Amino acid sequence: MARFNTITKTIILALATTGSVLGADLVGNAYFYKCNGCKCNSFYDYTSFLGTTPCLPLSGGATSIGLTRATGIDLDSYQTTCSLYKTTDCTGGYQSVGVNRGESWGCSASETPLAQSARCYFHTR
Repeated sequence: MARFNTITKTIILALATTGSVLGADLVGNAYFYKCNGCKCNSFYDYTSFLGTTPCLPLSGGATSIGLTRATGIDLDSYQTTCSLYKTTDCTGGYQSVGVNRGESWGCSASETPLAQSARCYFHTR
């Protein structure tokens, strides 16, 4: 499995550095909000990531999380997912959110208590 991930990341990185429309879209993006339904300005963004993000501390907690994934390609092949945590150091996980199959954008509500940190993933299914 590690070899597959290494090869996949290499291909994704090569596409991303070509400047092509496909390469530019082949990344994950996460947006964190202090309102319901992602209907306000995000207070924290982590964009253009491949693989796994570091632990993302969410100052004061997130109420909703917006995620995007690749556009212009097979949307069922790539997924953006975030694990949400009750603590600021990505321990004590309690919820996972992601983009629905076939969609390029998704907004998920954080369960109570608010998400205090997150670790996000952009990966192939």
